[in-house]
Amino acid sequence: MNRLKIYGYVLLVGALIIASSMPIAFKLGSAIPVTTLLLYMAIVGTITSFIMMAVKGGIPQLGAMFRNKTLFLPIIIVGVLIFSLEPLIFAYVTHYVSADLVAVIFRTWPIMLVLLAPFVIRERITKWDVVGVTIGFLGLAATLVGSTPISLPLFALPFVALLLCASLAEGFSSALSKRYNYELTSSIFVYNLISLLVFAPLALYTNSFQLTTITPSVIFSILFLGVLEEAIFAYMFYQSLRLVKTSIASTSFIMCAFITMIFSAFFLGEAIEPYYIIIAVTVAIGFLIQRFAPRPDGNFVLNGRKSKHGMVLYDVTSAFVNTQHSLVSKTMKGNGRVLAFSARIKTVDAMLYGELEKFGHGGLVIFTDKSSGIATHTEIEFVRDILGCKSDELVVLGSGDPDETAEKFTRIKRVLEDKNAILQSTP
Repeated sequence: MNRLKIYGYVLLVGALIIASSMPIAFKLGSAIPVTTLLLYMAIVGTITSFIMMAVKGGIPQLGAMFRNKTLFLPIIIVGVLIFSLEPLIFAYVTHYVSADLVAVIFRTWPIMLVLLAPFVIRERITKWDVVGVTIGFLGLAATLVGSTPISLPLFALPFVALLLCASLAEGFSSALSKRYNYELTSSIFVYNLISLLVFAPLALYTNSFQLTTITPSVIFSILFLGVLEEAIFAYMFYQSLRLVKTSIASTSFIMCAFITMIFSAFFLGEAIEPYYIIIAVTVAIGFLIQRFAPRPDGNFVLNGRKSKHGMVLYDVTSAFVNTQHSLVSKTMKGNGRVLAFSARIKTVDAMLYGELEKFGHGGLVIFTDKSSGIATHTEIEFVRDILGCKSDELVVLGSGDPDETAEKFTRIKRVLEDKNAILQSTP
């Protein structure tokens, strides 16, 4: 298996374990006021993420991030939704409902991600996706029907609504983080800084800035949420989301609800209710349908039109998240993507590579899997795995604005077709 893919899956497993424990940590922290817990979580998270940024050399990226309005706006949105609104909802609802219920309702966020994918990251949604989403929500709908053995308690419904809002925020922010490219450690520091700027005034306003209750459970909760959840998990989750296909990453997180049930039964002594199982199982079935259903060729939707040559374009940005090529890194920033297509050509040479690369410019890099000094062998292996192309096919890649890249690809395809026609006519 490709090393980048292995790295992505390792990060994904770590993120799954931390995510499964998160509702337990919030439940343990419910012994103190909501605003107190969130304030100290934000302080610890900001310090930890700053250390991570310094170790990873991400401090110089802060200035560029603040200067780039297109890039900075999505970071502000993610910081407010995921690092402020979502913890506020979790800290509040865990005062009233079990960690299990938090887990099974919140794990509907991958369904939200699938629904948002065509609009935010421009990935196709198929009839199988619609079927999976429908089944995923059927279990929740069934538990909302009153006076049945699997009905949710009436008092829990307002908290379910809040958790669905958190789920929607998670799905949207996950899609947004996959859509835009930025240095990860510096952005996580900004996320935590935003949460601190939100929760510090809130704690002062409610006069709850003092940590009056100090127990092992409370200290564990603050450290777990600040260090692991807000810093380390954020890095592992967003990095794995870049490296692993959206459908696989989102499907994997359905396991969290089941793991949380086991953890909460063992550590908190919470009973596993029938409606937990119904919701979790239907969400799992819905995503299994999406995961194993037939997929269309390509995973990128062009803005407003299809290529008149009917090319199958693939978004392979995930292969270049750690690129060392300065121009590719520059053109990936903001809404830049790396797209690719493959084509069979009878003879390729250095002259052809150079001819294709001339379609690029300062804001758009055009290259092939044979171009030297741009992509590493590991990156090219990952691209070929995404495309599923054969060894005799030439892979053409473009890094920059996706719509401009698609237009250039149309012209490049003509060049390759003309080249093949000349070779076929040559005796």
